[in-house]
Amino acid sequence: MQSACTERESTMYEKECTFLQNTAKMALRKYLSAPKDIQAKAEYDVVTAVDTGVEQFVIDEIHRNYPKDTILSEESHPTEGFGKRTWVLDPIDGTWNFMGGSPLFGFQGAFCVDGKPVAAVIILPMLREEYYAIKGKGAYCNGKKITVSPKENLHQTIVSFSDYNHEQPLEKQPVYQMQQRLYNKIGRMRGFGASCFDFTGVAGGRTDAYVLVTHNLWDVLPGAFLCKEAGAYVCDITGRKYQTNADGIVVSGSEKLKNVIVSAITGKSSKPRRRNSRSGNHTGNNNNKSNGSAGKE
Repeated sequence: MQSACTERESTMYEKECTFLQNTAKMALRKYLSAPKDIQAKAEYDVVTAVDTGVEQFVIDEIHRNYPKDTILSEESHPTEGFGKRTWVLDPIDGTWNFMGGSPLFGFQGAFCVDGKPVAAVIILPMLREEYYAIKGKGAYCNGKKITVSPKENLHQTIVSFSDYNHEQPLEKQPVYQMQQRLYNKIGRMRGFGASCFDFTGVAGGRTDAYVLVTHNLWDVLPGAFLCKEAGAYVCDITGRKYQTNADGIVVSGSEKLKNVIVSAITGKSSKPRRRNSRSGNHTGNNNNKSNGSAGKE
């Protein structure tokens, strides 16, 4: 595979992107073949020695190269919060898939400045796919630029969803309720069990939307930023601009599909608003069109 970030002209945050990509690949090469040594984190949650090994390797390299930066990471630094410069890490996303031998797992990480992602890396080692995105420069897989699939025929779309939450009764969960309302409006529903795969699917156009209900920023920020740079519409599960304290996120290749999904979540109609006669813009749509590559919110 190509070394993605280093082949592009020097830009702001490319150094951090290249560092994260190379460090993650070294960590995965070192630990993926090690014994899994599975341990319970909670009644319905587990961690493996591979998770902790990959995470500690990347953290050690960040401390060595960027000693003043903050780290927000799933296994060892889950509550650190944001500093001026922050690394958000998920060493093995899709741990249950990994334990069971499924290839749908990977590393994901984002580099943030003032609490906002400016670079992201996702590596799916068993699929031999390396993704990265840099603010305003688009999204890439194995060195080639990728974009979302803006399908207008919703009956031909594939929408994937995050897992259910064991802490809530099934019938009260937003994902479950949404799926009941959405079933006859889209083509297929999928649950892949790894946000790294779900987000890259939308960013590269092999799926059309993803709904993730969580507060875990290591699950959200890398993939959401990749999708945004690939041209996706991004919002929280109520249709508002996504903020890091939101209950979940929606990424979609088309505004039409995004609106249908949000309506299915909220139970309310989400019809396009009339044009503003003075500005000519849709009043409900905040499009980020930096360099023509950023996504829509």
